[in-house]
Amino acid sequence: MTSFPFRAALAATFLLAAAAAAAEPALTSSPTAAPPAAPALVATSTAGPAAGKPGVAGPRLESVLKECSSRTFWQANYPVPVLDRTLVTQSLDDARTYLQRQQRDDGLFNGDYDIPTKQRLERPGAAVQAHALWALIRGTEGRPTAAAIASIQRGLNAFFIAMRPQVVALGSGAPVFEGDGDIRTATVAALALAIMDYLDGKDFGIVTEARQPFRKWLDLCILWLQKMEADNGSWAVSYIPDNNQRDSTPDAFTDGLCLLAYTRATADGSYPELEARLKEARRKLLIQYLVGAWCGKRDAAQIRRFAPAAALAYAAGATRAGDPAETTLCGDAALSLAWWLLLPGDILHRERQPASNALPLLAAARVAMARGDAAAAAELRTATDELLIRALRHQVRSPLWTRNPAVFSLQLPENLTGGLISPPDNTRMRLDDLPFLILALRERQEAGFPEPAAAGP
Repeated sequence: MTSFPFRAALAATFLLAAAAAAAEPALTSSPTAAPPAAPALVATSTAGPAAGKPGVAGPRLESVLKECSSRTFWQANYPVPVLDRTLVTQSLDDARTYLQRQQRDDGLFNGDYDIPTKQRLERPGAAVQAHALWALIRGTEGRPTAAAIASIQRGLNAFFIAMRPQVVALGSGAPVFEGDGDIRTATVAALALAIMDYLDGKDFGIVTEARQPFRKWLDLCILWLQKMEADNGSWAVSYIPDNNQRDSTPDAFTDGLCLLAYTRATADGSYPELEARLKEARRKLLIQYLVGAWCGKRDAAQIRRFAPAAALAYAAGATRAGDPAETTLCGDAALSLAWWLLLPGDILHRERQPASNALPLLAAARVAMARGDAAAAAELRTATDELLIRALRHQVRSPLWTRNPAVFSLQLPENLTGGLISPPDNTRMRLDDLPFLILALRERQEAGFPEPAAAGP
């Protein structure tokens, strides 16, 4: 148990949710429209062909085919989904609510849900927990509820209680949960991002006396990440306290998160000591992952794991005032990542993790818009929306899940509404997939939507 001086301030912040909980409306699932009916080939009337013999008693096959051969019929009955503000907001709220339902009393989240056995699997690792907490914070910005804020505060408290300041070999502390043999660097990076977004949010009602303690907590996370830095621009994937050993094997997901954490930490002029390392890491990681993929030295899966957080980091660097050469490099990097994923990487034809693949495209579209390249931004935005629509066809009871018979027919209980079924086998609801959907929907929401055309006279 930690003895940090800001526990009281943290607890004071948590009391806000309790004060508002009575006014919180009950969480309800979104209504689900029935799938559109296909033209009937078999009449419901008892009149018609003899029992057991194929045939049609109502419309003849020829007339039905005539109707279905028209593009107009399919456009009317199966309109192409549009990722508009209403769909994004509802889907984001449902995903956030599902995550809240999966939170235990101790603040941590339940494991994956196995659909065939209707069983929850073992508790996810700390890195997945921290990623989910960060996504919950991002998903609550702009549309806060007392229940969501209380959930965030329970999650933060769980990580705070797990802090181990006694890891003195590195001169810093990190969260260690029961049963964890090591401290994953991705855990600390995601926790740092969660704290930064929590402090930056205008909707969380953080009491004044808690801000400085939270900054001290963030300092510990940043110091830990500094201790994990490797000479090749990466970060060590984990640290084992029992034998004071680092695992310096490069990990694409960890490197992307750390790059984003450093980018965010330095955005307002804080942590100037990170600037030189950030500049170096940007270049070395591009060579390691992006150029490595071009040259066939890197598995394409590695760049897909690196790209979601890394592209957000490069896009943030591209739109940040400062050295023009650095902002140009960051913008070029974000666009290069996106175009590689979209074209050679062929992510539009990959079934797994469409929301994760959408994040780099969203980041690059932001850079294209800032550079005045409307055509590139439109192409990236169109591809993004296609990926997110595909993801929402796997979200339980989303407005689009009726478009996916493989999941619509599963007869899932109401408490799974908003969760994400992982393609292609559709047998599991993975906790590590849902944060990508929440983060991507939030990024898409912030990108804005075209205003409806004005009605004619």
